Amino acid sequence: MTALIEKNSRNPVKTSLRKAALLGSSLTMIGAASLATVFSSTNTASADPASNTKYTPIAFNLSNLITSQVVSSSTHFEQTLKTSDGNYWVSTTSGYLIEFSGTSDSAIGYIHTADQLYDGVVVPVAGSSDRLYFINQRSSNCTVVELSLSGLTFTSAGSLQYTTPKLNCVVNSSTGKALSGQSSYSIATDGTNVYLTQPSLVLNPATTSTYYNVLWEIKNANSTTTTSLAATAFILDPTETIGSAMGIYGKYAYIGGASHHIYSYLLSTLSPANNAASNPNTPNVVYSVPSNGGGFGDFQGVTTNGSSSELWFVREFNKQVGYIPIATTGSITGYDYQIGGSPNNEIESMTYDPHSGNLWIASGNVNGVQYSNVSFGYFNINALSSSVTGTSSVKTLTPTWYKTPTGVSEGADDFALYANGNPIYYFGGPTLSIKKTDSVGGIASISSFTTTGGSTTIDSNFNFTVTVGLPTQIGNIQNRSESKTITVTDPVPSQFSLDTVSGPSGATPNWNCQVNHPQNSFSCSYTPASPIAPGTTLPPITVGVKANATGSFTNTATAESEDANPVQWSDTVTVSSPATTTTTTAPPTTTPVTVPSFSSSTTTPPPTTTPVTAPSLSTTTTTAPPTTTPVTAPSLSTTTTTAPPTTTPVTAPSLSTTTTTPPTTLVPVTAPSFSSSTTTPPTTLVPVTAPSTANPATTVPKSASQVVVPSTHTGKPWGTLVYWYLAALLAIVGSVILWPRGKQYKSNS
Repeated sequence: MTALIEKNSRNPVKTSLRKAALLGSSLTMIGAASLATVFSSTNTASADPASNTKYTPIAFNLSNLITSQVVSSSTHFEQTLKTSDGNYWVSTTSGYLIEFSGTSDSAIGYIHTADQLYDGVVVPVAGSSDRLYFINQRSSNCTVVELSLSGLTFTSAGSLQYTTPKLNCVVNSSTGKALSGQSSYSIATDGTNVYLTQPSLVLNPATTSTYYNVLWEIKNANSTTTTSLAATAFILDPTETIGSAMGIYGKYAYIGGASHHIYSYLLSTLSPANNAASNPNTPNVVYSVPSNGGGFGDFQGVTTNGSSSELWFVREFNKQVGYIPIATTGSITGYDYQIGGSPNNEIESMTYDPHSGNLWIASGNVNGVQYSNVSFGYFNINALSSSVTGTSSVKTLTPTWYKTPTGVSEGADDFALYANGNPIYYFGGPTLSIKKTDSVGGIASISSFTTTGGSTTIDSNFNFTVTVGLPTQIGNIQNRSESKTITVTDPVPSQFSLDTVSGPSGATPNWNCQVNHPQNSFSCSYTPASPIAPGTTLPPITVGVKANATGSFTNTATAESEDANPVQWSDTVTVSSPATTTTTTAPPTTTPVTVPSFSSSTTTPPPTTTPVTAPSLSTTTTTAPPTTTPVTAPSLSTTTTTAPPTTTPVTAPSLSTTTTTPPTTLVPVTAPSFSSSTTTPPTTLVPVTAPSTANPATTVPKSASQVVVPSTHTGKPWGTLVYWYLAALLAIVGSVILWPRGKQYKSNS
């Protein structure tokens, strides 16, 4: 679990002597877990990150709120808090609470109050939305406020403004009234309770004018039921003014003093009964730090790899950091380091990353207002020897520095860390867009800013296309124009050979591109002749590459400018080996068929899938086969017949012809006369059944249809009939001649 690290507001009297704009700046390093786990073994910092670790300051984009005049570029940002839902909230001295998305880095909503909000903490509530507590330095009637994030709704559709929720006042548990108007508070939480410091406070002006140092406790601030918001006062040692810094780690509160001391108080032993100067709550340990530095800023509790606990601090405005070894009793001396290599004169804000063991600081006018160049630096608590130099009483510690783009920063006060330990800041420049696709079938997804699915084979050439532009709007807010030089960079995977990079010919102005062959990367710059208006798409960049290895490879193109957030688009291409091909020899397309003599009673059908049925002589028509081309069988009196069903009509032969040609699939065939004793063999795979001389009704089965073909064979010759006719006629004539004689002969006898 991540520990909560707190920073405190400064005494306005002291800070006004330095710079009025720096009044009350504060930091809370935010997280969702109890502070009691800060020094547990689970939070032991890892070893120093690899030397090639690269960080990028993350810009939270305010352009949608600045363009709509919700806030201005001179807005004073204070506390940045990360809530349990992964989003970020930042307070402003102009009364705005702005919510930023934890995934898109842009403002997604805001609350407008009449307050002047400085330091704050977030308290997770189990099963519900978090609660925020802020110091309100504008009001003497409600100096500490509580805000529940539960049930926030927008004022209207498409609006970024939340319906203003009620800000509840924290009150004195003894009087029931709001806490004193004295605004020099610091605030911290252990995840359950909230604590506030007030130096030089008159608790009850009606009865006494005595000043006390007070630590307030808001009990059970994480309760699932509505808290009473009543704070109990604990009187602290009055020997020094307190309140310039406070943090809560383990079971202790660590409070900075004005005379280079840090006091620790065991929270469980604090008693409201110790309420007089003669009987205050006393510290368990008094820590001393060198007196050659400024006042305390932020406290960060850490546990080293050697399991020793340390309390680190930043000393504001004089470029120093230091630490004290944590102890439970006694008097402990701490250490100071001069910051080396700082790009600017001021050092403010310290944020700890427990995952890497890095401590981050900010350099520049980082008190939440617009500044030309804010830089972030880190050093690792487990590898100080690599960062510390010198033998004097104050050694030099040189962090690794990362600058924000020139002229971009709106503010970085009380900064938080984003994904992978990157520090955040606020800016209000234009928003760029980028899209990268490939020529081998990749599919672009605007929701994830990636292109996937492209594929090719090894040793092939293909192209990437990178297109940059300015969206017309961010959400429902008008985008800003761009007048600065835009750059595009892309480290191409080593598995691709980078050949050429160019913009389209004739484009004015065009991209100026350079190819870095040793690093297999390219960069292109585009300097506009006049401001680029929102809604403009720049000429595309074409990148020619060759695939040299198999596998899936992703590369990312980045577009940015001096006053615009970096935007990225990734493209994944899969490279495979060429497909293996096999060559085969096609079989012959035709098979010779022998047609039997008509003296045979049957024929041998050729190999085919379309048999033909010979019809009886009494049939004069054929049954049309079920094809797209009907076939009509000819009458015996006709001279033509239709061929069996094919996709090409076949003409039946005339009965008077002497030869017949079997039908074919695609070529018409002339059938021979049945008086011929031979037939022409078919030329295709379509079989033909010759008519039988013995059985004219013989039928050869056909798979889909039957065709009736008439037969001309009649059986006995006509000469026999004539012979019998003549014999019968002679018999009749003879009978006629002889019949009368017989009758006469009989009668005479």
